Amino acid sequence: MKSRLSLLLLPGFFVLAGKIWAESDAEALYLDALKYSYGLGVAVDEAKTLELYQQAAELGDARALAWKARKMFQGEWGFAKEPEKAKTIFLSQEEALQKMADSGLPDAKRSLAVAWAILFPSERGKQAFEILKAIAREKSALNWGSLAWAYAHGVGVEKNPTQAFAWYRKSAEGGNLNSLAEVGFCYENGLGVVRDEKEAARCYRSAAEKNLSWAQSRLGSLYEQGFGVPKDGVEAAKWYRQASVQGDGAASLRLGLCYEKGVGVEKNLSKALEAYLKAAKAGEFWAAENVGRCYANGLGTEKNLGEARKWFEYCRATYGTNSAIPLEWSLEDYALSRITEDVGETSRDRSMAIIEGLIEASYVHLVEGDADQFQGLMLMAERVHSNFGARTSHKSAVQRLPLGPFDE
Repeated sequence: MKSRLSLLLLPGFFVLAGKIWAESDAEALYLDALKYSYGLGVAVDEAKTLELYQQAAELGDARALAWKARKMFQGEWGFAKEPEKAKTIFLSQEEALQKMADSGLPDAKRSLAVAWAILFPSERGKQAFEILKAIAREKSALNWGSLAWAYAHGVGVEKNPTQAFAWYRKSAEGGNLNSLAEVGFCYENGLGVVRDEKEAARCYRSAAEKNLSWAQSRLGSLYEQGFGVPKDGVEAAKWYRQASVQGDGAASLRLGLCYEKGVGVEKNLSKALEAYLKAAKAGEFWAAENVGRCYANGLGTEKNLGEARKWFEYCRATYGTNSAIPLEWSLEDYALSRITEDVGETSRDRSMAIIEGLIEASYVHLVEGDADQFQGLMLMAERVHSNFGARTSHKSAVQRLPLGPFDE
């Protein structure tokens, strides 16, 4: 009888054991993802980080699923930006995550607070801040870095750059490479500390050498501009390339500009377009416009007005009036209006070629920050273009100068 009962209980035992083992595996994967993400005792490995988070999420770890929801909400780490879907994913895990936090599982409270702060800042921001403030009493570089982030961005509390810098520095001293790069950003921009570009470069370099992509990108920017380090296009392109390989959109955009203008590398328009495409897919607005510009003007590829129009319309649909950068700038307006016209081998065709040359020349001056030359060329283009009822608009483009290749 006892033997028969044992056989009946055996399947249930394996189900329970399997669940425990899965939870154990998921926790190990999640904690390893944290190490590789923040460089906690190891070099940063963003590809491995993503792989580990995804594996933990597939095993049902609520912390990993909350991480996935945050990145989907923000459109980061290769996830399409889908705020509503992100909220649905998080809400399906919120109760489980709360239970993990209440039971004291590693990183559960921080994960819950950060998710509330990003996904529901108005409704849960203050509550998130109180949690982050409370867990900062623990000896944890991750917790200190998250509290610094809350102070830096005004999450549930008024922005306080001084407090942000202090907590970022404490977190960096505890081994958080992301916080070390944030300390560099504070020094670069004088946030909560006296501006010191040499110290910014030192912080960025320390994090960049351990493979943190956005630190590599910022270090490249300092080399390009000669801030805190000698001006060196070759070094700039090197660091942009390293960050781009890891999927950093800003670095890919800047690398594209290096290839387009021959900064630190041999000029190569095909490679410029390749880098712009990579950056655009990572969510960089300027890169998407540059892709459209390349197709509209045959830069690094055959001229393809249909493809150009697709990219400009993507810019309008994706960023629209919610974008901090207005879309009514000359090249887009010009391309969209020009593409709708059937142009024959006539004086109109020659005029359009003149317009195209003027606008392309004006773009060069715009990038180089020369508002007067840009405006003059645009006015000339408008005078020619007005004969055909098309439209250009240079005012908003001038208003957002300077637009240098390496400005934030």
